[in-house]
Amino acid sequence: MSDLLDAALSYAERGWKVFPLHTPNANGCSCRRTACKDIGKHPRTKNGLNDATTDPETIRKWWAQWPDANIGILTGPESGLLVIDLDNKGSVRGEENFAALAAKAGGIDPTLTAVTARGKHLFFAHPGFPIKNSVEQIAGGVDVRSSRGYVVAAPSLHASGTRYAWENADETLADVPTWLCELLAPRIGPGSLETPVMARQFEKGVSCIDQGARNDKLYRIGCSLRGQLAMSDLEIVERLLMVNQCKCVPPLTEDEVLRIAGSVCQHPPETGSTKSLKRTERNPLYWFKFNVRDFYADQNVQMMTDCQLGWHTKLRASAWQNGGFLPADGDNLWRLAGATSKKSFLRDSDLVLAEFESVIINGRERLIHREMAAQYVETLEKWMQEKAAGEANRERLRAEAAALRRESTAA
Repeated sequence: MSDLLDAALSYAERGWKVFPLHTPNANGCSCRRTACKDIGKHPRTKNGLNDATTDPETIRKWWAQWPDANIGILTGPESGLLVIDLDNKGSVRGEENFAALAAKAGGIDPTLTAVTARGKHLFFAHPGFPIKNSVEQIAGGVDVRSSRGYVVAAPSLHASGTRYAWENADETLADVPTWLCELLAPRIGPGSLETPVMARQFEKGVSCIDQGARNDKLYRIGCSLRGQLAMSDLEIVERLLMVNQCKCVPPLTEDEVLRIAGSVCQHPPETGSTKSLKRTERNPLYWFKFNVRDFYADQNVQMMTDCQLGWHTKLRASAWQNGGFLPADGDNLWRLAGATSKKSFLRDSDLVLAEFESVIINGRERLIHREMAAQYVETLEKWMQEKAAGEANRERLRAEAAALRRESTAA
């Protein structure tokens, strides 16, 4: 058994999902691409990190096919890992920057550490709440690998000719220190994780609708969607079900939400007037969310071909327009993606759709991007709050004008 296969199997025994990567060679990279930018660091299998597994038979088959394959370890909750990647590049010293940050904030406990060609990988036990991959967001030369991320593991070969190695192979995984959790956690405003309600808020990234306000709030949201966006019955049902799951504590039953949606859909949409068109154009729900840092930190994106990147962008835009949802059938998906061939789309779309999962909504299978759906819900609520504030201000001005007219008449 080769050292690489032996290591891959040992990682799988620890519950870490692994997959094979390409290898540096005399010509550059085993992928044979001219001027490969990720020599020895990108996946060999079709679906990349989506193929990651702990199944020993699959792992043996991979390394029987590619005995010299580098090892990729999937990070995030699937493997229970969060990895801090410290990179020393020229004047940017990731190790020093992170050490200074830790010293100022309270330090870190000893944890499993790997030595790389240009720095270190610090392995921590995943804290259990969503953490995105990031590149140099917390300090120069300090990257974060968590959900939908991966790292190259020992004894893989680096393009420089050195091999990744464990600095302290017998060390256990430390918990992520509190200060680092606070630095990496999604921002949702004041609160902590001490109660189930706040934990749910933290996970979804949005504020909650309390029990007494659920029916009224869902009805108001539905009326706004129906009246000013002229959404269909199905679209309103989908959005209200998602608002219910993201925000209501505890959620209403699906039947209750369907009854609210039925009441909403009795009202005709507000369309055709200049006023309604202008209001629709200002609606933030038509602005597609795109975070450049997150885009470049997404390791799935880094592996996509130009065609896949085009599909990825179009499908995300379509999903945002539909509240985080996509149809679950290939006949619709390949057209939405703008693919020239249905066959090629179905063959190569797994990586593109990796962030989506299948759900049943009102008896129909749909694909949902949960993070996007939560963002859509939050944007919708803020829009409604701004509309309510504007209407309240107009009412105040009308009341003041009426009072002035009465005073003028009396005089």
